Amino acid sequence: MTSRGLTDNGDLPVVGTPRVGLFGLLGSGNIGNEAQMETVLAYLRTDHPDAVLDAMCSGPERLYTK
Repeated sequence: MTSRGLTDNGDLPVVGTPRVGLFGLLGSGNIGNEAQMETVLAYLRTDHPDAVLDAMCSGPERLYTK
């Protein structure tokens, strides 16, 4: 660990369950935004299945996550 808190290869150390916040115009009905969100969610579910996900947006009642 370096003096800046990074590992020797420059990465931040991973401790505990990862938390991911998605921020944007999610749930707005824009198909491009929805497609991007679905792509990110698919990646997170595949590569980081234990991650805790939060969506910060103006239309949370319209978001559908599987």
